Amino acid sequence: MSERPFVSACYIVKDEAEVLQASLDAVRPFADEVVVYDTGSSDDTVAIARASGARVVEGFWDDDFGAARNRALEHCRGVWVLTVDADEVVRGDPRAWRRELERNPTADVFQVTQISPSWDGDSVTMDTPAQRVLRRATCHWVGALHEQVVGIRGQEIERRSSALELLHSGYSAVRRQDRDKGDRNLRIARRELSEAIARDEQRLGRYRLNVGRSAQFAGRAREALDAFEDLELTQLTPSEAAHGAHAAVEVARELGESEVEERWTAHLEGLGEDPRVMRWLRAQASGRQQDWLRTLELMDGLGDAVDLRGIPFSVVSTEPYRAAILFNLDRFDDAAELVLRHLRRGSLGLRADVVLRIVAASRFPIRDLVAAVPEPLVVPVLGQLRGLPFPTISEFLDEMWSADRAVEAVLLTAGESWRQLTIHDALRWSLRLRERGMTQHCPLRRRFASAEVDLTARIVCGVALVEAGEDVWSDLEALLAVVPDAEVGAVVAQVAQVSPRIASALEPA
Repeated sequence: MSERPFVSACYIVKDEAEVLQASLDAVRPFADEVVVYDTGSSDDTVAIARASGARVVEGFWDDDFGAARNRALEHCRGVWVLTVDADEVVRGDPRAWRRELERNPTADVFQVTQISPSWDGDSVTMDTPAQRVLRRATCHWVGALHEQVVGIRGQEIERRSSALELLHSGYSAVRRQDRDKGDRNLRIARRELSEAIARDEQRLGRYRLNVGRSAQFAGRAREALDAFEDLELTQLTPSEAAHGAHAAVEVARELGESEVEERWTAHLEGLGEDPRVMRWLRAQASGRQQDWLRTLELMDGLGDAVDLRGIPFSVVSTEPYRAAILFNLDRFDDAAELVLRHLRRGSLGLRADVVLRIVAASRFPIRDLVAAVPEPLVVPVLGQLRGLPFPTISEFLDEMWSADRAVEAVLLTAGESWRQLTIHDALRWSLRLRERGMTQHCPLRRRFASAEVDLTARIVCGVALVEAGEDVWSDLEALLAVVPDAEVGAVVAQVAQVSPRIASALEPA
């Protein structure tokens, strides 16, 4: 029986304290050593890595991922090196994976599957093949951005697929807000392109592709599309060409340039994209033209597939879009049934306000929507509903409260709507907040203290606070003193709805 090959897990990191521990814990069964190459962290990243038993190398960053990975590689002792990012968690069977390495003595690289959650907190994922396991004696990294594994001496290398998975969180909605990855990658891509032009390179396809994809991720759709429009697809590998064409379709769609979108869709067809994927792209284009019946016709012929990028396409992931089309056709019950079924599978797929509008228009009660929202999506859904007109979300919040789901988040959402609340809503939610000890978010307090609120409403809120035992009488008297004589009767009538006792005391003599 052959000796088990020694495996190194290798990281390059900077300021990854938020996520590193989970990644290190997950990788331990898969590796015999862990090497962490730090490029200048200012948080607790280095301390976390050392406390976990990793060998930490305090290195530097020069805007070149390939170079940084190779510097980290120099400190690895393994026959095999598993490259992991700090925001990735390794999943799989460690023993089965070790056997894969032993059974493939001539392999140089293993491809794993990177699983990335969608941008909006939905549980729909994007699965992408990634070359992350390399034989240290024969391979190294090239490329400042979107680095690739190649033979050390330029030789052809033997590639295999592995069942290993990397669950990736780096591009999720929350972490996007906290990181400048997009701008950093775009800066590197622009520099690489400029240097290639200065060297008078004739094949600039990969550099332009990197600029386009980086600009897209950085939210610069116009720059991205300009870069894609300069692409010569014949200069790219089939996989690169597919990535470029798909990305061009996406940014053209974002910019509302339908003719450009259709041209790049045709390029994809010419590259040999799966007909089921093509049908989905054309269904979306038809939907943007508001040809709802044609869109449904195209979607009826969809099927699961794997696109040219190696990314699985699932019909289930299109259900929310289909629900939106059904809603536009006034098929409210069908649309609501679809979004509720999708939610029960653990996915949102549409903005929370759209889902709420679909269900509210149907025969299904809002409590069915509350029951369907999976636990991991409760807080993201409430976050998306914050700031909407309170009448739109009032019933949903009441049902969430009744179901005792994410009560603190529900209370905060209602409390932040204090400007829009009727006096009865303010009383109801203030009582609930006080029951939970969250008086600092009390809508009555905020309305009473705000000069933006109508004088009568402020007085009524002040009266309610007095009845709740708060010492605000002197401030209330100051407001009462400026009520015009002609309006006193109307104010007293409003106060009587909250406190007949105080209203009686305010009656003119």
